[in-house]
Amino acid sequence: MDLFANQEKALNLHVAQEQENEKLKEQKREEEREEQKRRDDQLKERLAALDQTRDQERELKERLAELDRDHSSPPPAKRQCVQPPHSKPLPLPSSNTTNISMASREEEDGRTSMEVSMEINGIMYCGVLYARPS
Repeated sequence: MDLFANQEKALNLHVAQEQENEKLKEQKREEEREEQKRRDDQLKERLAALDQTRDQERELKERLAELDRDHSSPPPAKRQCVQPPHSKPLPLPSSNTTNISMASREEEDGRTSMEVSMEINGIMYCGVLYARPS
């Protein structure tokens, strides 16, 4: 009987060791799962921050483009047309006459414009037309 009792103790000891090993393996797997979850959460946070940064950059670019479209520099102040440059002197007014003169020029800021003068039935009309960017 003593031999049987020793075998039973040894068997129980072996089963206890196996159970302890199984618990340790399960704890290790749980720790690895938690570590992986923590890494996944960090990665999600980084991706969310990156997406937010990209969205902010896109919004800023859109706002900048909108400002460029809406607030282009205004045309220069209007001035009275005395005699259009690069044109012949206008004849004295007479009835039912029409004279038109046009001259193109480039402004200091690089924009092109056209100065138009026309006399219709003795009334002089003058103006500057500015090229509108496409």
